Amino acid sequence: MSITLSGQKMIADYGPTPLDRLMGRIVLDRTMEMLVTVYHSQVRRFVSSSGRARLAGVLVEQDGIYGALHTLSREGTLIHLDSGPDGKAQGLPVWGYDFPPGRVAIQTLQQPWMPAWVADLIDDKPVPFEETAAETTRGNFKPPLWRRSYLGRWHGLASADIRGGTVDVMAQWVRAPAKPTRMEEIGTLTLRYAANDPDLANTHEGRSDEAGLPITFQSRNRAIVFAKPWSNRERFLRAFAKGENATVQQLATVIGLWNFTDRKDWEIYVGGQRITAFPHRCTAGDRIVIRDGVSYLAVLPIAPTDLGRDAEIEIGPGRAGKAPPTDAMITPALTISMFNLRKPQPVPLAALDLAAITSRTYGAFVLELGDVDQHGSFEAFARHIAANTLNATWQADRNLLEVAYRSGNDLMEVSFSSTFGQPAEAHFAVTPGQQDKMMPVRRLNGQWPYLATGIDRDTTWAQQGTTGRLEKNGAVLTSEPGRKAYLICDPRSGGVIAYNPLPDPQAWSLATRDGARFTADGKVGLLRLEYRPWSGEVLIDHQSGGALAKRLAISGLQQPPRVIVNGARVDVAGSAPDFQVALS
Repeated sequence: MSITLSGQKMIADYGPTPLDRLMGRIVLDRTMEMLVTVYHSQVRRFVSSSGRARLAGVLVEQDGIYGALHTLSREGTLIHLDSGPDGKAQGLPVWGYDFPPGRVAIQTLQQPWMPAWVADLIDDKPVPFEETAAETTRGNFKPPLWRRSYLGRWHGLASADIRGGTVDVMAQWVRAPAKPTRMEEIGTLTLRYAANDPDLANTHEGRSDEAGLPITFQSRNRAIVFAKPWSNRERFLRAFAKGENATVQQLATVIGLWNFTDRKDWEIYVGGQRITAFPHRCTAGDRIVIRDGVSYLAVLPIAPTDLGRDAEIEIGPGRAGKAPPTDAMITPALTISMFNLRKPQPVPLAALDLAAITSRTYGAFVLELGDVDQHGSFEAFARHIAANTLNATWQADRNLLEVAYRSGNDLMEVSFSSTFGQPAEAHFAVTPGQQDKMMPVRRLNGQWPYLATGIDRDTTWAQQGTTGRLEKNGAVLTSEPGRKAYLICDPRSGGVIAYNPLPDPQAWSLATRDGARFTADGKVGLLRLEYRPWSGEVLIDHQSGGALAKRLAISGLQQPPRVIVNGARVDVAGSAPDFQVALS
């Protein structure tokens, strides 16, 4: 992402033609909007799932994506500001090398990365702040896969429903009600389906060869997670150095809780009782609730498939692993392991029923986060979790786990299949077309929980789609159905950026929440219109041509706007409330 962002800025700043620069600007705007959306103002981290990532990048490493936001922020987006170029925290690099801070600074000189008014959303987002995005992976998945990020006041949760990446599910939070300055002030949750002694730190070129994958249904700050061995036998065996000739002692869904403070004062409760000695064993009926300062977590295990084990659930110290790029030895402070298999001694893989492992084996749990801002106190959060209901039924004849979780007034329902098509190569987690078989049911309060057909992304301040009508925070962008359109609107200031993001000509008009309306007298090509209601400024960059619109009508304003078209100020004709400007 950082290398891509730098390249996009180069095109936006120095593309050889105005059209090239406009294309670069639109692509850069979208990338920056995506980054601003998942950047947690109070945690100072990007709360997002990742297909390829190093754990260092999740925990502390700050590449150019952090630097670009830092140039816009008034309060700063970075931690460990006292660290030099080679600074490390817990042995991990503080600064990324793909797009270092110096290059970010140089690339900021030509023009800002985004308009200055975006700073408020970087520094102090209104919460909750959310993103839901469809993922077709270059058109291979129809219907699409889904990504979600949710930001509460002091915590965040993110997931990809079906990816098989390095970080499919993650959560981060702070312990004190203040912005962190060091990684030790931040808590992190990751998970993997792991064989033998689980290493939650290691990756190779941003990926990790694990024995399985999680499949996730997330709604806001809650997720139902199903984890299983790879369905494809070849992919499952890659987790073992000797393949089918290897031995196995353990198969488990493993949650890692990363806490780098010297004095860990979090509180862990199992079945309502505080636990202070580890390892601690429990059963799937025991709810695990954690207070880590002002942030709270709950893990509600679902009984995992029993392939032979001496414990169902165990909470204990994590195992140290080498984290690239420095190979620093880092350790999750605690792991929560939900075992399918755990033997006193390793057994040959060949002695096990691999067909049963790959097609009829699973682990599952519910994850819910909260904080003092949302619940008022940890005691209230604990009561909330205790009152929630969780029902899970394994349909053995269909290899299907059905789960219903009622949290407060919301009912999440989902079914997970343990048998589905999966390619041997690592590019896809599931064979395209099999994604609905993996999760045949997903409902929130009886309704489809994701986006309507034609909406590709929806966040608290942006929307992208092909429906012909986008709405966000009182702004409405009307275009042609079937054509791409893109809309950004700040929920506080009402600042708007509206686009025809592709050069395909289409009819186009914009209405804003303060009553302003912008209507082209014909079809527009590539176009970016930014409206600043507090100053009456309108900035338009567009593609001109013989068959494209020549004028833009601006109505609903009591004073003539200040309009800049393709970098030059233009005259505004008419009188309040109706004005016109020439586009060419």
